[in-house]
Amino acid sequence: MLQFIFFFWQMCLLRTSPERAPVSMGFIGFIFAVYVTSSTALLTISSARNQITDAIKLVILGIVIQLTCVWLLLVFKRVSYRFRATLVAFLGTNTLLVIFMIPLNLFLIVNENQTMILFIEVLYWMFFFWWIAVAGFILHKSINVSLMLGITLAFTIELLSLITTSTFLPSSVQAVSQS
Repeated sequence: MLQFIFFFWQMCLLRTSPERAPVSMGFIGFIFAVYVTSSTALLTISSARNQITDAIKLVILGIVIQLTCVWLLLVFKRVSYRFRATLVAFLGTNTLLVIFMIPLNLFLIVNENQTMILFIEVLYWMFFFWWIAVAGFILHKSINVSLMLGITLAFTIELLSLITTSTFLPSSVQAVSQS
């Protein structure tokens, strides 16, 4: 297990590429379950009003949108055989970053110091831009584009995911954003 964590950490540091990711269906199922669980926990902790079912809907819809976009990009670039490795890379690295954010969320809930809250909000933005860089790196390696284009595509996919989830699940997104 530590080997997988180390692998995803190396990918978060942009030191290894997604083609080295394990692609067995069992591992994909495992990493998907861990991703959904950790992301659901993060969203549920983020808002006292957010129901677990709403959080699960947001997570599933978001990942479906993201992976559909990635699949379409892979098909367009004629490298669809890389989908499983790219899927594992996306889910694994995102899971690792989400797990890092859970303690920040818990700390934010119990802290009333405005300076500390501002600091944590800055850390959230840093995690967001780190995720965009990691996702861009994964796309760069998976679809053979420049790193800058990969980062631009990653940002566009995140934006599309946000717009779509707020369109189809407005009450869930509103509950999270008001926390």
